[in-house]
Amino acid sequence: MKLPVIYADGTAGAVNSHNLDILLRTRSLLSFRRSDGWCRVYVDELRDPERNNKYIGVERRQGLS
Repeated sequence: MKLPVIYADGTAGAVNSHNLDILLRTRSLLSFRRSDGWCRVYVDELRDPERNNKYIGVERRQGLS
């Protein structure tokens, strides 16, 4: 499943969930699409990948249909 994203340079694209995690760690994204709307990387709350906490709940990353 590909997830819509906006890269740090403002261009749009789509990536798989594994690559999304990498892009988030490298601060290469401005936003990505969740089921409840766009997540703004530097504004909205995100999981802390350094704490290695596993998310338990509904997957909100929205793929392209």
